[in-house]
Amino acid sequence: MKSLLLILLLSVSPILVGQNLVPNPSFEDTVQCPEGDNLVNYATGWNNFSDESPDYYNGCSSSYVSVPNNWAGYQPAATGNAYCAVSTFYPSIPNGREIIGRDLSEPLNINSKYFVSFKVNLSLDITLQSNYACNNIGALFSTIPFSFSSPAPISNFAHVYSPDIITDTLNWTLIFGSFIADSN
Repeated sequence: MKSLLLILLLSVSPILVGQNLVPNPSFEDTVQCPEGDNLVNYATGWNNFSDESPDYYNGCSSSYVSVPNNWAGYQPAATGNAYCAVSTFYPSIPNGREIIGRDLSEPLNINSKYFVSFKVNLSLDITLQSNYACNNIGALFSTIPFSFSSPAPISNFAHVYSPDIITDTLNWTLIFGSFIADSN
């Protein structure tokens, strides 16, 4: 059993410039069309930063990871035809969760304010019982280079997060906020 939240990262932008610093924010650009599990790295620039297995869904797929119909249910993309899924809770694995991330298009400026927004949706799959809603899902910015072999630590900190429990299975829920960069 695992809990799934489908994530679509939309924007990280400085206060004055208003540009998105997240390349491939809606996972549209692909290295290859996904046809199985744990292929988040098929979304150009995105990587798995945990010991678990986040999934990549794209309308180009003819398998159970297509959009909008897939093994997790039915969910159109918030924009375009792709999204990624992360599990936020595993009952059998203490602190088990999936983490995805990527490099920004440019370093952040110290003491500058940045706005962050992304959308999430709770997936309910009766077959796999992935029906655990969660709160405190968020975005963390780090100068530490994570990789699958050097996963991100579970620090329970995010620069932007929502304290609300995400329970909407039909619509995408927007999570947004801002932070002041303390490093590049």
